[in-house]
Amino acid sequence: MKDILEDVKRIVLEASALIDFRRLEIIQKGPKENFATSIDLKIQEFLNEKLVGLIEGSVVFGEENAENSLSQYTWIVDPIDGTVNLIRDIPNYAISVGLLYQGEIILGVVLNPKSNELFYAQKNQGAFLNGKPIKTSNKEFKDGLLCTAMSLYKKEYAPVCFDIISEAYDECLDVRRFGSCALELCYLAMGRIDLYFEIRVFPWDYAGASIILTEAGGKYGSIDRVEITHDKPIPFIAANNECNLVKMKKIVNKHINEVLYGK
Repeated sequence: MKDILEDVKRIVLEASALIDFRRLEIIQKGPKENFATSIDLKIQEFLNEKLVGLIEGSVVFGEENAENSLSQYTWIVDPIDGTVNLIRDIPNYAISVGLLYQGEIILGVVLNPKSNELFYAQKNQGAFLNGKPIKTSNKEFKDGLLCTAMSLYKKEYAPVCFDIISEAYDECLDVRRFGSCALELCYLAMGRIDLYFEIRVFPWDYAGASIILTEAGGKYGSIDRVEITHDKPIPFIAANNECNLVKMKKIVNKHINEVLYGK
């Protein structure tokens, strides 16, 4: 797996060279908030070709080919997490790759092409940023920064999001939103932030970063009634340690009384 991690890092860096704003085309995917770009599609195609060649029989499951089903080895890919940021040249977007093996993420690589920050991890081998080990912070909830969002594609969930954010805000230091789940979880892994909640996150948003977070000492989960299966959107809750995760989950569970959505 060490050799495969090096290959994935190389492939992701090569994919970032395909970002060319001179040829950017914006593609409407459905609701007015849901975009893809020619860059997303080009990188997805590149990753599809390169990643499946690393492990025989593996498949790619990603934002631009979500019709695929999970296999024993599945590459969970977001070619650009934070597409609106990319369109507006806001420097918070990422290429994210996670490797799922028999239901468990065992490898992850996340690249911010604007800052040249390459986050990566594999199971039981620690988490790294540009070759240096990273760890979550040791901050208590009251001193924590919370990253969050308001369910862009399902705005009817916004009121419950606001309730959760308001209660958490009363007890933590402050709130941030960067517009890329993958990067926010990596920022949590390295101690830039300390808490995370989003009511509806897709597997390709969090898969690559999730193992980076846990290998850095962080914890994540969902509401009590949801199992993380990597094939549908879920409420995603994370923190720098178990104590803060329990507290954040308690706040979220208080406000979400049912599973709001499926695939």
